[in-house]
Formats: sequence, C-alpha cells, structure tokens
Amino acid sequence: VGTTPTIPPQGYLDEENKMWKSVYKRVTNLAFEHACPEYITALTEGAAYETETIPDVQRASTRLEDMTGWKIAPVTGSLSAVDFFAKLAYG
Repeated sequence: VGTTPTIPPQGYLDEENKMWKSVYKRVTNLAFEHACPEYITALTEGAAYETETIPDVQRASTRLEDMTGWKIAPVTGSLSAVDFFAKLAYG
C-alpha cells in the first residue's frame, strides 16, 4: 500500500471561498432542519469547518487522524476496489 502522498497546500480564489460560504451555510441550515444529532455533532465539532473559507485539506486530515486514526489521501482518478479497501484497511 505504501505511504500516503503529501497533500498540496490550498490556494483558492475569493470567488471560490464565497461559493464555499454560501454552500456551507445552506448545507448547515438543512442539516439542522433534517439531520440526526450525530451528524450535527460530526459537522460542527468533528469536522469543525471554517465557515468563510474552503477548508485546508492538510489541517482537516491532521484533525481526522488525531480523532480517528484515519487521514485524507490525495488520488488522481478513480481507485480500484482492491486499492480502496487496501488503503482503508492498512492506511
């Protein structure tokens, strides 16, 4: 399976961050209206996304790994089922 590749740093345009803010607000409002308490907790406390800017994937990965032992790995294209489950099982 090998090592996890480095996640490149973020670099988003202001208009992309404005879109994130709009989408995040809408999804959050819908979640509070329709989602179960566990999802709300994961969204607000687990993910702890920034509301104004697109999340930094490396920071999100570090937070996820600290909380669960999992981390985010960049991929190009699709993964085969074998590769996906191997990465899932062994990191």
